[in-house]
Amino acid sequence: MFWFILTAIVGAAIIYLKFFVAAPSTGSPPPTSPVKKEGSSVAKKADVKIIFGSQTGTAELFAKTLFRQGTKLGVTCQLVDIEDYHHTTLEVETMVIFVVATYGEGEPTDTMKSFHDWLMDTYDDLSNVKYAVFGLGDRQYKQFCQMGIEFDQRMDELGAQRVYGLGQGDSGRDIEEEFDGWSKDLWPCVGNKLGINLKADVEEPFAPELKLKVWDQEQAP
Repeated sequence: MFWFILTAIVGAAIIYLKFFVAAPSTGSPPPTSPVKKEGSSVAKKADVKIIFGSQTGTAELFAKTLFRQGTKLGVTCQLVDIEDYHHTTLEVETMVIFVVATYGEGEPTDTMKSFHDWLMDTYDDLSNVKYAVFGLGDRQYKQFCQMGIEFDQRMDELGAQRVYGLGQGDSGRDIEEEFDGWSKDLWPCVGNKLGINLKADVEEPFAPELKLKVWDQEQAP
């Protein structure tokens, strides 16, 4: 009986090792997202960290647009949801761009509340940090873009270096156009302040559409 039980245990162990431990994974790795959680490994420290606080998703969309623009121009960027951002690292950042929405009557979004409360209360020295802010809001509310205004002012009060003027977008108007207008000269300014030679922003070559017209003998010029 002892040997029977021992043989069964050994056999079960071999099956487990073969199929659950040693067997290689056949699935494809999941696609990576440009949005990083703080604490994840990054090969190189980002020149610019783009931090967004969104309510409906528009701020996140704009932040991802900035990430693509900067990366295309050769700037090492990292995209972070403000809910996942460790505020203790703010004082060692090279540059941050905040893209922040205002909720209701001048309130932070749910994902922003913790960081906003810390930023309003802290006295950390941010004199080595460069920054820019784009705020989103709705002019039908009295406290239009309040979060953008507060982030911009508080960073300045803590000694951070504003390298680009505060941008404001109104969701009740053409907010995409306002964002595009604000971001138009952002990256040349960032490149200048950080000493980065930007890559040429060359659009894909335009392939003209050729049309062949067959002339009748009477119509030929």
